[in-house]
Amino acid sequence: MRLFNLHGFTLNAFMPAARRRSREHNGTAAPPERGTPEWHAAWSDFDRAQHAAKTRDRSDELAEVARVYRANVTGNPTAEVEREMHYTRRTAARRVQEARKAGLLPPTTPGKKKG
Repeated sequence: MRLFNLHGFTLNAFMPAARRRSREHNGTAAPPERGTPEWHAAWSDFDRAQHAAKTRDRSDELAEVARVYRANVTGNPTAEVEREMHYTRRTAARRVQEARKAGLLPPTTPGKKKG
């Protein structure tokens, strides 16, 4: 039996995949019965879609984050990324970190402003 990681999972996100899979195999929109091959196939579809969403290419997004950051290096650049990109504070900080890791922003020293 396969175990599923349900961390951060909502049933509402799985149901469209289950209904779509069921419609393809037996013509109804009813979700497949738990444990059937259709049910397992729906889980596989859902897992693939979730993984693809998490690993999508962010290069254009990170380039925009770097541009906004550099344009506001004299003030609070991460706060400007948060405001202009409509991110939460944590997401803005994470994207700035990812832009640094991608080489789009230089490494910094705490207390010294670089863009």
